Amino acid sequence: MRFPRPYLAEGEIQVPVEAYETEYRARLRELRRELVLPGFRPGQVPMDLVMARHGAELLSEILAKQFLEALDKALEGRRLIGLPFYSREPEALHPQPPLSSYRYPVQVLVVPKEPLPLEGLQWTEYAYEPAPGDVELYQRHLQAAFGQLEPLEALPEHMPAEKHLLVRLRWQPPGAAEAIRLSWNTLTQPFSWSYLAGRKIGEAFSLPPEAVAPLADLIRAEVPTFSPLTTEALSVTLSAAAYATPLSLEELKAQLDFQSLGDEPEAESWRLLLDRHTKRILHAINTRAKQIAFLHAARIQLPQELVQYNYLIYLRNRQTQNGHIPKYEDYQLELAWQVLFASYAYNEPELAISDEEVSEQLWSHLRQSTHLSEETQALLERLEESEEERKQLLTSLLSEQGDSLRQSLQYERFGRWIESRFGPVRKQPLPANVLFLRLL
Repeated sequence: MRFPRPYLAEGEIQVPVEAYETEYRARLRELRRELVLPGFRPGQVPMDLVMARHGAELLSEILAKQFLEALDKALEGRRLIGLPFYSREPEALHPQPPLSSYRYPVQVLVVPKEPLPLEGLQWTEYAYEPAPGDVELYQRHLQAAFGQLEPLEALPEHMPAEKHLLVRLRWQPPGAAEAIRLSWNTLTQPFSWSYLAGRKIGEAFSLPPEAVAPLADLIRAEVPTFSPLTTEALSVTLSAAAYATPLSLEELKAQLDFQSLGDEPEAESWRLLLDRHTKRILHAINTRAKQIAFLHAARIQLPQELVQYNYLIYLRNRQTQNGHIPKYEDYQLELAWQVLFASYAYNEPELAISDEEVSEQLWSHLRQSTHLSEETQALLERLEESEEERKQLLTSLLSEQGDSLRQSLQYERFGRWIESRFGPVRKQPLPANVLFLRLL
């Protein structure tokens, strides 16, 4: 195994015939004794037929176990993050003699042996900067957002005077793992229309860095080192465009269920909605900006094949579950954040969570649960008086939930810890016309 990065292991696991043959043949004999097929007495099915029918399944199971055991040993106790990305050579199994040896080229994320250094960390927290006219601008954006869209194959030569136009651009910064989405619309017009006039969907073209100066703060939330003063021309792609037929203000109020906001005067209700929406947008921007800034400082770049494989497995496991499924880009960011988190959580004594803390947290969760049957509530009240019984219950529950609960507590502590250790953050106000570029 090689460790080209502190959090990445690469290498090859070999499973020779002698490593699995004894177990494989023993499992076949055991299956043969139990197998009942028409035309054969119990336990007398020919071994060739047993291998042909069940050998591939048995062999796959045994090889997977051998591979994972060997991988664990090769990683020298460094815990896995996510799932290993590997292939098997030869790809086809050979369940009948002559048996084959197998090779597994593998990539896997691991817990670094020490905390990853954070070089040149620049961490910015964005805040809304109110200005007169923001409520009216907010209303116009929502009217367009809830209105009807007419997709375009190409942009007009002249900016429309009576129609709202929404444009989405994609820019791939040099060295970045993913593209950055840039928005343009006639409500805010962040840069001159002359750069967009007549462009076709899918067309690539250049923007001078000064053109995107109004977008600089939003770009820096994704690319911390970005500066219009030092960046060369941006090669962007026009990814989507549409005319928007906005709703009337009364139609918009009906869509928003305006009456449910209470008995406040209408002007106050709009300010309340604006405040809620800007807080949601800022929370999303700041959460992502913080993670990207730390990952950039730690120089974490995950192999795309490894991320894609883990994302596909994640999607497969979530198929039967309800709820929000994160986009690939968000999943990739979260997986990289787990690497940074693990490098500190498993190496910094201040972030350790004792068994007592985990047990206390679990008991607190149980006591605060609101949807409990009367029998369960009565049991918890009895356990409140019996330390021995309570300890037995918690021990049983922790055997199943302890690791996930410990990690959850560590995540919370890690968030507070990095703020106290690496703060204070740089504050950056954003006006509404910049924030609303994230709204459409």
